[in-house]
Amino acid sequence: MLIPEEAPAFALVVTVGGVTIPDVVEVTGLGGDDGGAVELKQQLSDGKYVTRRLPGRPKAGEFRITRELTSGDEPFEWVKAVTGGDVADARTTVSVSLVDDDGGVVRSFQYRNCRIASVKARWPRKGSHGPAIERVAIEPGGE
Repeated sequence: MLIPEEAPAFALVVTVGGVTIPDVVEVTGLGGDDGGAVELKQQLSDGKYVTRRLPGRPKAGEFRITRELTSGDEPFEWVKAVTGGDVADARTTVSVSLVDDDGGVVRSFQYRNCRIASVKARWPRKGSHGPAIERVAIEPGGE
């Protein structure tokens, strides 16, 4: 019987405002929208007008970070500050990196000027042994 080689192990590293978030299980919705097309009307040298379609400015969509709730919640002081009314620090930089088992970055996304769109928690049912999880939806802002 042949034993296949082990697949590389990957890990998610999420930082919010320079603080690494522990126990991240999943990140969904990364990427963004192509921004559609922008129409540009242009007059040619013979006086005729022509409408050209150019690619629009890309827009980052909302993405969600899912993590297991642990005893330490210091990484999400940002969430507590914003929900507590501190709007001065409501926007920050969030980066998401996929790293291999050697610590090398395979893919990385960085979003500036992010704000919290929603926070949801799922607690295990009585008698179950599943983890408590927290989902934070983050909406990147404009430049």
